[in-house]
Amino acid sequence: METESLTEILVFWGTITGIVIVIVGIANFVRRMHNKNDQPKLVCKSDFSFKRIAGEIQPQHKLILRSDSNRPITVIFVRYYIKPRGFWRSLFKEKTWEDKRWIYDDKPRKALYITEEHQAEISVNLPIWVTMTDVLKVEVFDQSGKAWAVKWPSSMELAVLLNHKNYMKLKRKK
Repeated sequence: METESLTEILVFWGTITGIVIVIVGIANFVRRMHNKNDQPKLVCKSDFSFKRIAGEIQPQHKLILRSDSNRPITVIFVRYYIKPRGFWRSLFKEKTWEDKRWIYDDKPRKALYITEEHQAEISVNLPIWVTMTDVLKVEVFDQSGKAWAVKWPSSMELAVLLNHKNYMKLKRKK
């Protein structure tokens, strides 16, 4: 009789501790999900368009940055990774980029502050010696040093996109 009551007590306490552990686990999960949603998130994409100014077609290429979080983000600069010239350099381009070569940093005149659910635009400013199709990868850096990847088309897609839009604009003019 004593063993049955001892077994019942152990079952009772096992049930109580099991319920407490489940409640604590659910509370921890909810807390983690709340913290995950509170992290900064920046969505970056590229836009390639043209505008007719005084009868000439001018490129209006820009990066569109949108904050998808509750935290504001300050953009410090945009880094363009350029395709290295020469066979061996282009073969080991990641190593070349690690050595800070064939990289162009475009720093805006003032830091760009993007608040919750807002978007901002940065025009693509490249040096004269770089064509748009030479750019292989683009990243946006915030105040904490975190790099946000920009959705950038491949060189072939970019060449087709730029030439096709330019051709279509000229065709409409005639």
